[in-house]
Amino acid sequence: RWRVQLQAATTIDVAEALRSTAVDVARTASGELVDACTGERHHFSTIIDLAIKAHMTQNGYWDLGSGTYLVQGEPVRCREGGLDILLGVDVGVRNCEAGMCLAVDLVAKAAVRTPGALSTVADLIIALFGERGPRSPKDVEKLKQLLHRKNVTILRKDFGGADEFAEISRKNFKDKGRLVATSASDMTFERNGETISIATYQERKGHPLRFPHHPVIRIDAGLEYVEVMGEDGLKRRQPKRDADGKKIEKVIYIPAERLRLEEGQHARGINMADEIIRLLSVRPSARHGQIVDHVARSRITSSPALAAIGLQLAPRSLAVVAKIFPAPLLFARNRGRVLQLGGHKLGEWRQENQVFRVAAPEHRNVLVLDMGGGRASPDAVRNYVDELRRACRDIDIQLGDPFDPSGRGGPGPVLVAVVRPDSSVGDVTHEVYGACQRCGVAKPDLVLAVIKKTQASLSENDYGVIKRFQHQTGVMTSCVTVESLKTAGSARYRDIVRAIAAKINAKFGGVNRAVVSAESARPNGEPPVDFHPWTGAAPTALVAVHVTLAGAYDSAIPSMVTAACTVDKLMSQFRFASRVAPLDARLDEHLADVIGLAVCDVLSQFAEINGPPQLVVAFRTGAFAGEDHRRMLELEPAAIKRRIREKASAHFDGEVHLTYCPMTKSRVRVFPSRESGTDNDRSMNVPPSLFVDSGLTHPTAHEFFVNTYAGIQGCNNLQHCRVILNEAQCPPDVLMSIVAALAYAYPKANRAVKLPALSYMASLVCDAKRLVIKNGEEAPGVGDDFPFHPALLDGKLPFM
Repeated sequence: RWRVQLQAATTIDVAEALRSTAVDVARTASGELVDACTGERHHFSTIIDLAIKAHMTQNGYWDLGSGTYLVQGEPVRCREGGLDILLGVDVGVRNCEAGMCLAVDLVAKAAVRTPGALSTVADLIIALFGERGPRSPKDVEKLKQLLHRKNVTILRKDFGGADEFAEISRKNFKDKGRLVATSASDMTFERNGETISIATYQERKGHPLRFPHHPVIRIDAGLEYVEVMGEDGLKRRQPKRDADGKKIEKVIYIPAERLRLEEGQHARGINMADEIIRLLSVRPSARHGQIVDHVARSRITSSPALAAIGLQLAPRSLAVVAKIFPAPLLFARNRGRVLQLGGHKLGEWRQENQVFRVAAPEHRNVLVLDMGGGRASPDAVRNYVDELRRACRDIDIQLGDPFDPSGRGGPGPVLVAVVRPDSSVGDVTHEVYGACQRCGVAKPDLVLAVIKKTQASLSENDYGVIKRFQHQTGVMTSCVTVESLKTAGSARYRDIVRAIAAKINAKFGGVNRAVVSAESARPNGEPPVDFHPWTGAAPTALVAVHVTLAGAYDSAIPSMVTAACTVDKLMSQFRFASRVAPLDARLDEHLADVIGLAVCDVLSQFAEINGPPQLVVAFRTGAFAGEDHRRMLELEPAAIKRRIREKASAHFDGEVHLTYCPMTKSRVRVFPSRESGTDNDRSMNVPPSLFVDSGLTHPTAHEFFVNTYAGIQGCNNLQHCRVILNEAQCPPDVLMSIVAALAYAYPKANRAVKLPALSYMASLVCDAKRLVIKNGEEAPGVGDDFPFHPALLDGKLPFM
């Protein structure tokens, strides 16, 4: 960060600056500027953003929006065809105790390759697929990812016209990898009563195409207009409408070789994470040096644009004082004896064959579901089952043998079902219950699914089918990929199997480890009693609220609000509830009311187990968490307390004191010093449980920045937490200690995570429920609950 000195400025035409740039002026920064022309007030951070954008774009950087700038003309070649990786910086401004500060960090983005020989869309097509062009649905899908809404120049200067800037329409592609217009030879239109192809038309004009078999690209050219006579006798242009009254869009199709791609355009939807991480994973000292180089090459310290509004960037980065909290204590059991877990790295620990509590010690009927399509051999599947049974036995969980369900040995029916990849939920259900019927079993206790490699995302895939089967039948499932089975015999394979065994324990409501803050330590390593002395002094519920927005182009996937809550003194057992939010959710009273319903649901479950809570600490993540905190304070805590008052007679007998803390990622990055030390000698990041609550924070608001985990080399950025309401009177150091300890409570990880474990689980619940909706389950109405199957509740975590 660089300190900015704010000086008196001359008159600024703010209105003209805002008219010329599409910028959202609804910022939460404090302070305003007055437009000398109109008297309107605008947040000064908007003006600073405009000045930074003007300077960076004039000094060798492309503007990608949202404060991201990429270096022009210095791409890094990558293995993926048609793509480059562009390096640049993220730039953001905030007002803090040290003054106006500019946050600068490195960034890398995948971009469509354009320089050199690749200047037109046809050049890109040839580089990807050869001169034949895209043929298969997979080719078309790749082309769609690269061209979706990209900026192009229509090349007409060499053919008697003027070049024209345009944007590629998103309506070029149909579903399942099909082009709207297959080629210039096939695409036809009516001209002077004759139907001719685009290739023929170009040839008749004296400009034959080199690649008539390449697709033509649709360009949206606005609306079609028609002149009409008004009542006053004057002609006016009005949009042309069809028979149904809809406005008619003007559409033109341009051959691929007549479209030049503009440079520096982000290639969205293509996973380049591995290569980008390799570029950015450098030692913190090297990363800091690269940031300083970008500041120097952009000459922003002597920017005329900033000077015009009275700002000057200090020449050196800002030094801040941080607090480092001691790591929490972790406990597990081995043969009934409580053990304290340790580790050789900060933020990580060793946990082999140990869990704190087992909820379901036996699962007799275990079924293997093979969806690998023959990619995993029967021997590999059998070896996996044997290894998993041994790993579960080590933590006192007995799994039945699906290859000998009777337990008598010898030949006989097996609890194994095989379905092809991409099968439907009905096919899976039929095969699973068919295998159960052959073995005389009513239903399985656990299904071990082997699937081909696929991400647990909202795309329709085998993982989604398995989870919808779980949702419909109430049978717990656990998935492993074919790629994981291929690592059999390695240390990584053993770690995978042990992690799956621990997840099975958590799925059925077990506790893998108890986490307590260092302040709750008892003498002689005695078992813990309270998570933290402050939470143990009164009935306290820790709550996470996560908001996930609807899919951008799929209205079948609704927005979702999930609340997760701790229900025991060790904060190791959880309950959760979800409500469907409005499809076009905004930071308004409608979303706040849904949040109030979800939080009230989980607090009611807390009250059923522990009695009414007196103190509630809520961490708000997901959509809008980093936006208008003043508006959030007006809406969300009030909605939660209103819903609690409505249920007062049933579950709450008094006032609940609420502390409400939005948490979000930030652009702030701090680098270790000799005094702070590092997490370990390899990654050299700042240590876990590091908090910055002065210098970088707001001059008056209660907030802090936190690093809770040990990340990969040089890649830790801080999370931002602002306390917008503190009725519970939680002291700042206590709140920071709770956040640090909760990062160690994520059940399926042996390392600290970025956010409180509750927030991760709330996010997982949102994703799991939206996944089953994507795969065919009907979504309830706005504000309605969307529970899992009743057999998957009561402390179980089916989303793990």
